[in-house]
Amino acid sequence: MQQMAVITPYAQFLFKFVSDAPDKNVIIRFSRRTDVNVPLETKHHPSSVDLLLIKRLIVETSKQNLLQFLQHKFVNISKSYAERVDGYKNSSDGLMNRCLNHKHSI
Repeated sequence: MQQMAVITPYAQFLFKFVSDAPDKNVIIRFSRRTDVNVPLETKHHPSSVDLLLIKRLIVETSKQNLLQFLQHKFVNISKSYAERVDGYKNSSDGLMNRCLNHKHSI
């Protein structure tokens, strides 16, 4: 629980164990470590997505090309890396661009 509290500064964790013997009861509390509000939306990490999520993101996006889509929806995607993913630098006929332009076919 302590590790979860460290990596989740927006949450408060409370562990309560109630035993038959009152002297064995345990309460552990990890308070919020920040007063900053929780971000409403975070970008996806490329290693954490599956095909279904990618399809849903494509359908929901307002982006018109692969570069914009990857840079807007995913963390740690640079312009040069997004160009390499599609394989068509500065081209409008790449696979993802076709998907983004024809969302109904997904």
